[in-house]
Amino acid sequence: EKTTSERKSAKDVQFWQRSHDSASIELKSAEKHFVTLRAEWNLGPISNNSSLITPKTCRSCGQKITSSSAQNHIRSSVEKQLEEATKRIAQAQESVSAASEALEKAVDRARIDAAEVRDCMELIRHKEKYHRDKTDSIRTKLKQAQDVQSKLSLDLAAYSKKAKQIAEVDLIISKLRSDVERVEDVFNSSMEMYQNQCMEVERIDDNISALKHDKDALTNEVKFTALIVDVFGTKGVQAFVLQNVIQALQYRTQTYLNELSDGSLQLRLELGTNDSIVKKSAVRDPDGTWRNRPLSSLSGGQWRRISLSLSLGFSHLASTRGKFRSSLLVLDEPLTHLDSAGR
Repeated sequence: EKTTSERKSAKDVQFWQRSHDSASIELKSAEKHFVTLRAEWNLGPISNNSSLITPKTCRSCGQKITSSSAQNHIRSSVEKQLEEATKRIAQAQESVSAASEALEKAVDRARIDAAEVRDCMELIRHKEKYHRDKTDSIRTKLKQAQDVQSKLSLDLAAYSKKAKQIAEVDLIISKLRSDVERVEDVFNSSMEMYQNQCMEVERIDDNISALKHDKDALTNEVKFTALIVDVFGTKGVQAFVLQNVIQALQYRTQTYLNELSDGSLQLRLELGTNDSIVKKSAVRDPDGTWRNRPLSSLSGGQWRRISLSLSLGFSHLASTRGKFRSSLLVLDEPLTHLDSAGR
């Protein structure tokens, strides 16, 4: 509305400017015509109050004017032209004055409208800035809301997926509970059967324990009977005495063998079948462990030490048990297979 008013005021200014220009042109034209007319009749400048002089000759044909009526006619014609020119000037001046006044009013109105338009434009700019800032704020909030909505949508999708998974888990749990109940039923029946079997096993264990006790008692009786038979049988006393003698002989022999071999040889004597004596030897390795070796695999020096130790042990046993004391011991080349250290 203010812009329309400003445009209308601008058009009014243009219109009254054109009117003023036209009136000014008309005023100049009327003044020029008036000056020309006075110059034609020799009246001089406008400020000169010279009186009208009736011309003696005609301006058109140049002939003299002699009659008074013609002179009066020319005089009235000139006065009439001057009067019309004066009226024209007055009208032009009035038009110029009216156009100037209207132009001033239009200019003032245009200035007022322009100021109001500037104020309105400034207000519009402020409002545009305010609304632009408001719009930017709304857009920012809208963007934030869209981001929140996107996040909530993602969360909703995740929660939906979790809810679906929970439903599936609940279904699995229901199936598992059914399976557990079924297994519990089977387990209860199995436990009942197991308890019955345990009772049966305990009864069988009791029977087995009783049978083992009876077996052990019978075994002990059999061993005791065999021992009595061995001891009090045909060769029982003889074997018992021979076993003691062999143990004593092994002890005495090993004592001498430790001296002769520096503890590197062992000789074990055992009572075999048919009252035979079994000889077993062992050699100590550098790491201190004993390794069994047959007598036939021993070196000459080792065999000679064992043989000499056995002879000395038998002589010592004969002197302690049989009360046989001899100051003479015959040896046939006992140092033949011994090295210098052994000798």
